[in-house]
Amino acid sequence: MTKLLIPYSSQLIETGGYNMSVIVHPTCSDNYLASLRKIEVLSYSEYPNVKSTTYLLELDERFMIRSSKKLVEPQRSIFVSYTTGLEDCRLIDNTYFTGVLMDSNDKWLATMCLGKYDSSTGEIKKMICLENEDNTHQKNWLVINQTSTHMTILHSYDPLKVISVEKETGKLHTLHYQKVFHLEDCEMHGGGCVYLYGHKKYLVNVRVVRAHCYQYSLWLLFNEKYKILGSSDPFRFLPKGENSTRHYEMCMSIIDKDDFILASVSLNDKETHMLKYKIKDIIASISVKDTIQTSH
Repeated sequence: MTKLLIPYSSQLIETGGYNMSVIVHPTCSDNYLASLRKIEVLSYSEYPNVKSTTYLLELDERFMIRSSKKLVEPQRSIFVSYTTGLEDCRLIDNTYFTGVLMDSNDKWLATMCLGKYDSSTGEIKKMICLENEDNTHQKNWLVINQTSTHMTILHSYDPLKVISVEKETGKLHTLHYQKVFHLEDCEMHGGGCVYLYGHKKYLVNVRVVRAHCYQYSLWLLFNEKYKILGSSDPFRFLPKGENSTRHYEMCMSIIDKDDFILASVSLNDKETHMLKYKIKDIIASISVKDTIQTSH
């Protein structure tokens, strides 16, 4: 049975968009830097249906928007696809982000990209499309850590695949590959990831989806060598509306701050919520498991 995860505090953010990723502001630790997706419907009869635009926001300590600027894409080749424009941007720091492009190839496949941006102007200085080794839709890769030259990324979950990506070239190679999850006709998508320095472990949030329908979320715990240590029971971040036929949650980022986890969660591609949880409560909810079996 999927339970509702009760937060320490919860706030609905009025953004006019969704899929907001949040990091601590690089120059003021009480504030935040965020990316936000907004869409414009182009057509109901031909492709692309939708144009995505990503905005860079500065938020105060109460998550109120102080400033907003458009992330301006560099000139690039664009192909006809379902949507156009950068979407599902996740800020890594005040220099790099990852995102998804549907219009970067003629195969109608979602492709991950790595971008370098100027947080003061919103200009994207460089975007590299990352190699699609599986020739399938690629979304929701999570950056675990980085050096000056490379990023370590959670690529996928069944099997668990961790890759290294060169920042300047986008070249990638596999670091870790292991059969851990038994998903039973489900998919597992990355939500957010943070390194807990006090525990020397990685805390990861994922969501489980079946036939494009959201099922539930999980907390996962990894050691520094990317071995899974355990998982929580299935949960949902937000209650389902009484008259709602659709309930789709998408966690875009988690932050470790002052013994709390701050999770940015979108609901039904409309609402954006900031949810606060005690780290000790999340850790206590995770039980030791060598393999993870999805539930119905």
